[in-house]
Amino acid sequence: MSENTPMVNVHVNINVPASCLQAVVSNWKKKSAEAGQDRQQLDTADTLAELISRFLLEKNFEAYTRDESNYIPAGIGTEAL
Repeated sequence: MSENTPMVNVHVNINVPASCLQAVVSNWKKKSAEAGQDRQQLDTADTLAELISRFLLEKNFEAYTRDESNYIPAGIGTEAL
């Protein structure tokens, strides 16, 4: 993806394992301690959003969205996968 590609901020609800949130909190605490920072308030949602956004960019989510085979027919939820 080009650096000149316009980006939009999209608010969505996604399902992630609870272990993902535990990892975010645990790793954030470790990084803060390593940096010598006092305990600061962690915004788990913002941190998770940043991680997911970076992952989507690095893994070329744009190409994934262009591939029609990745789309589930209407009425079939992801629980069927």
